[in-house]
Amino acid sequence: MASMIPPESLLWSLMLRGEWAPVSMPRFDTRVPVTRKEAAGAFGKVLRSARHAVGLSQEALAYQAGFDQTYTSLLECSRRTPSLVQLLNLGPALTTRPGLLVDLTAISLGRASLPTSHAAPLAAAVRVSTNTARLCRLQGLNSGQLVIRTGLDQRLLLLVEAGSGDIPLSTVDALAEGLCCDVADLLATTDNGAMHRLSEDV
Repeated sequence: MASMIPPESLLWSLMLRGEWAPVSMPRFDTRVPVTRKEAAGAFGKVLRSARHAVGLSQEALAYQAGFDQTYTSLLECSRRTPSLVQLLNLGPALTTRPGLLVDLTAISLGRASLPTSHAAPLAAAVRVSTNTARLCRLQGLNSGQLVIRTGLDQRLLLLVEAGSGDIPLSTVDALAEGLCCDVADLLATTDNGAMHRLSEDV
């Protein structure tokens, strides 16, 4: 079974924001169909990771998707598999497209794979690096002061400075809090209007 994408990774954030989507490359073996138990197990893990990535409780997700309060738990515990209608309701509740949940389930089952190119996540990491540097200059912060403000250790800040694609989403959250901005501002392109407004406000 293929490994899941860590729910704390920047890749999760990008996929849920619609900035990057896995390209499914089916590798179905018709002699070995997926069982309901396998599908339910894989989907449950995907749903839990997606819910954590957007910061929703099981109850909040159930409310937004129009489910009974216990149904989210049944899905995540692999006791139910969602219908098409339920998938169509889950996507918007998780602020993503329903098909992405199916793509990630297929990847988890080893029935599809991620593309070899991670250009979009890497480009986003570079944007985080560029915007962090710009905001530090505007606020007159050096690396030591940034460590104090964000609570991040020097190793993680070096990853940010390098524009590494391995920046955890929790690091981006800490940067946004320490720099008094939104995560969206750190992910914005340098000519984004929000970044210009933010620059004027600092």
